Amino acid sequence: MFSIIMMSCDKYKCLTPAFNHCVDEYYPNHPHIEYVYGDGCWTQRLREKLQYMIDDYVLFMLDDMLIREPVNTDLIEDALRVLENDEKVAVVNFEKNYREANPYSENWDEQKHNQMYLHSCQPSIWRRTALIDNLSKNEDAWSWEMTWINNSWKYLINKDADIINVGRTNDLNWGVARGKVTDEFKNFLIYENIYSNEIKECFKCD
Repeated sequence: MFSIIMMSCDKYKCLTPAFNHCVDEYYPNHPHIEYVYGDGCWTQRLREKLQYMIDDYVLFMLDDMLIREPVNTDLIEDALRVLENDEKVAVVNFEKNYREANPYSENWDEQKHNQMYLHSCQPSIWRRTALIDNLSKNEDAWSWEMTWINNSWKYLINKDADIINVGRTNDLNWGVARGKVTDEFKNFLIYENIYSNEIKECFKCD
């Protein structure tokens, strides 16, 4: 019914052990993880992987989105209930709402159409078939996120709860930015004792 899909590429496979460590540490009893590697078109690789999966819903995450603290499993379960009960909902986005939206339920807002970032790479639970539908064009992640959306799907977003902390701030100084490990990300890797030689070599770190 539900799995995690981690979007990566061949170049950044070195991040997978760190990703798995944090999921195991901060999301006990998490669902199965599927991995997307390769070096071709971003949306095409993701779309093709999803077409071979059987789960109804997927928790979408990127390879440098390392979970920093225990996840809010109650709200994850609520998101799954919403998807189960409303077939028009494409996605429940876990980032805190900062876009134009209308109230939907106690925990979620429905984002208005005709704006960017309805396609979001932040942690989100997608209806698998809806995500495939929203990946119809072959494009990179940045182009996909910046597409102006106007269709029949509903795109929900977290009102103001802490659900999955991946360390994101409102700037680019987190995770891997422009092909480099940020200071924030490096410090977290060191703190978790997962700053491996493979990561250092991959990103030419000291």
